[in-house]
Amino acid sequence: MIIPNDTNPIESGLRLITEENGRHADMLMDFGLINLIGGRSFQARQGKERAFLLVKGEVRFTWQVDGDRRTEVCSRDDVVTEDPFVLHVPGNAAIRIECLSDIAELAYQARTNLEAIPARIWHPGEYESVHFGDGVLDGTSRRLVRTVFDASTTPRSAMVLGEVVNYPGRWSSYPPHHHPQPEIYHYRFFPGQGFGFSQEGENVTAVLNGDTAAIPPDVVHPQCAAPGYTMYYIWAIPHLDGAKFGPDSREFVANHSWLL
Repeated sequence: MIIPNDTNPIESGLRLITEENGRHADMLMDFGLINLIGGRSFQARQGKERAFLLVKGEVRFTWQVDGDRRTEVCSRDDVVTEDPFVLHVPGNAAIRIECLSDIAELAYQARTNLEAIPARIWHPGEYESVHFGDGVLDGTSRRLVRTVFDASTTPRSAMVLGEVVNYPGRWSSYPPHHHPQPEIYHYRFFPGQGFGFSQEGENVTAVLNGDTAAIPPDVVHPQCAAPGYTMYYIWAIPHLDGAKFGPDSREFVANHSWLL
């Protein structure tokens, strides 16, 4: 299902797109966007494991867990050429995010998790950021896949978070695959009037800047960007009991597995 872009976003604060116990609860997690203007700050409630992915702007992250208080300034100008900073914290962490630039935007992911994961900022270079599809199919599925954390790097987490840069006219989530966990894709296009196509099972839908795809479990979901437009998307996955998502979790459609 495609959740259209909100054409009247809030000026400052959190806008949830999916909710673990509310709208689109079948996604099993909270996912949304935090918009901030210069001088404003956002404080996150305790209670859930949370991740804050910096999309653009300069912010000061401050987090405190069991009396250990830390702070760090992070900035990002371009999601296509720059890997993200991500603050990832357990449910008992107190969080404050201050906007130091004119505007800032962050993606927000949260899920109930009683496990004690370490609180940290993931910096560029500390996680896998690699090109998939190199050297095959004449480069038609070459894309940049950034996996900030998954079961292989943070096994006590309840979630997975990453990004894809889908180059103009090319494919991603390819060869067609599925997995037992639901997944969220949140899209941006460069230039902003761009578009692409998202397939969910037998349904193919055009996606625009700011749209979000809520992909059900075990549904095949290849993507493609229109020529001339770079399609960037954030991808977020909840782990399931007995089925955590890691590097080998993608199940490729048998008819298309020869493409590997």
